[in-house]
Amino acid sequence: MKKIILLVVAVLAFYACENDQAKKTKSAELEEIKKDETASNRLANTEFMGELPCDDCDVIHFKIAFDQEKYFLKYAFQGVEREGHFEEGKYEFVDDILTLQSFEEDNIWKLEYSEEAIYLLDFTKKGLLKNHKEKYKLLKY
Repeated sequence: MKKIILLVVAVLAFYACENDQAKKTKSAELEEIKKDETASNRLANTEFMGELPCDDCDVIHFKIAFDQEKYFLKYAFQGVEREGHFEEGKYEFVDDILTLQSFEEDNIWKLEYSEEAIYLLDFTKKGLLKNHKEKYKLLKY
């Protein structure tokens, strides 16, 4: 009888441990989904616009709009006869760094996110120097 009771207790203990691990895994998965949803919700239906410096033109008019799943980016040059650009693609957040990946081109944009603005990062994917950061700022509209 004691052996049966010990066996039942052992099986229950094993089941409880396994069940606890499953709960932790499921909790971690739900947290990751919430994190992704939060990033999408933070940007959904928002637009950022600004004027960026240009070496061979007066200024670049830049605009990025977001919905729940993708971004829409366009820019136009002022002061030169050059075509503007439009693209759309997917985006993701990691530690307030926003990565935009075009659907049709090899373009990858990296931006630093804040509640009121986003800042284009240089092509080494590092932040711009503080004295240049304000020049590459797109304000939220």
